[in-house]
Order: sequence, then structure tokens, then C-alpha cells
Amino acid sequence: QSVCLDQSLECLSHPFLLSGFMTCLQSFTVSENCMTKVPHFVVSNVPNLEEIIIGSMCFCHSRLDSNVFKVLNCSHLNKISIGNYSFHLYSVFKLLSLPQLKTLVIGWSAFTRVTSFQLTGRFIAVRLLQISLCCNLFRWGTSRSGLAG
Repeated sequence: QSVCLDQSLECLSHPFLLSGFMTCLQSFTVSENCMTKVPHFVVSNVPNLEEIIIGSMCFCHSRLDSNVFKVLNCSHLNKISIGNYSFHLYSVFKLLSLPQLKTLVIGWSAFTRVTSFQLTGRFIAVRLLQISLCCNLFRWGTSRSGLAG
């Protein structure tokens, strides 16, 4: 019911997709300094997933022009925690249709090159209880930012 990825996956360099085929998964964790070269991180339609925990310095060395972080349609997800410097070079940040999301924690210097930022769904006004954002986030500015409830 839980998956923890460690540094043995450090050299992985293709997109990471976690989708509905893992219907029993409740917790997904990526250890520090893991999956550093992965260009896209997408979690979609994992119905029982409750938390995503990403350590520091993960998904941080991809050299593509458009690196995407997207989590969508996870009906039981209530916590997302992202460590320092993770997703450092990613340009797209999207959280969509996460009705139970209560906690969003993003560490120091994560997502510093984001040009597209989107939070969409009921969690914005109703369920999101804790947002913890450290310094140097979204430093490059968001040209197409949006919040929708």
C-alpha cells in the first residue's frame, strides 16, 4: 500500500507517470537525491493515494525546456510535501481536482523556474488547511498563473 523510491533510481531520465493502475496505493515517497534527471512527474487517477512525499534534491537536473509537475484526479490525496531544491528546473506546476487536499508543503528553492502555475478544484477554498511555502519559490515569475475554485 506504500511505495518508497530510493537513490538506486538516480540515473532514470525518462518521464515518470503514476496512474490508475496502482489502485491500492496509499502513500508514495521519493527519497532524497533520487530521480534527479526525470523531466516530467505526473500522478493521475490514483483513487486511494493519500500522500505524496518528495525528499530534497529530487527531479532537479533535467535540461528540457518544459519540465512538468502535475498531480490530478486523486480523490483521497490529502498531503503533498516537497523537499528543498526539488523540481528546481521545472517550468509547469499543476494541481487539479484534488478534493481532499489539506496540506501543501514546498521547500526552499523548489520550482524556481515555473512559468505556468495552476491550482484548480474545490480544495482551494474548502479543504486546504495548511500551505507552507519556503523562500525562493517560483522565482522566475508566473506568466500564466491561476487559481480557480
